[in-house]
Amino acid sequence: MVQQFRPNFPHRLKADGSYESICTLCHLTVATAGTEAALLHQELNHTCNPIRLYQLNEYPLWPIAQSRKGPRSFSAGVGMP
Repeated sequence: MVQQFRPNFPHRLKADGSYESICTLCHLTVATAGTEAALLHQELNHTCNPIRLYQLNEYPLWPIAQSRKGPRSFSAGVGMP
């Protein structure tokens, strides 16, 4: 069996007063509950889907390095920036 690191689960307070628990590895919402304490059981039982982890590694959702550079521009007689 493949060893998986335990992700962190940041909590987000929603507009309706409930809390969401988000997995930092697979970026999915693990649970939604009325209190933060109620999220713990789902967090402990969460296992990331290995196919999703592979896809996130191969095709990142937000290519941060590209978005910070802005659109590519080319000048006459000059190669890639």
